[in-house]
Amino acid sequence: FHTTAIQDVADRSRQADQLAPEMRAKVKDSLYIDWLQKVELKATPTNAIEQEHSEFLSAMRTGSPVTVTGQNGQAALEVAYQILDQIALNDPKRSIIPAAARFGHTRAA
Repeated sequence: FHTTAIQDVADRSRQADQLAPEMRAKVKDSLYIDWLQKVELKATPTNAIEQEHSEFLSAMRTGSPVTVTGQNGQAALEVAYQILDQIALNDPKRSIIPAAARFGHTRAA
């Protein structure tokens, strides 16, 4: 599902923080009905790894761009490592940093 604000919320003509306290309490009950629009997105089943390999081969053969660049992949890994670091800081028993180290992540938690 994809959720977006209805038009008057998006253009800020309707704001919950401008409501009286008793009305704010009611907003919580109707937020996903009256304030936000929920749209169901249909995903096409696909083999993502096969698609990625196919795109990579095509890029190598034709010079066409790829959807996810090496820089995008590196940035995504950095975010994942930051998440792992926070998990280790907040609950050392759940740390999976040693597993991440196998993939070249060497930062200490």
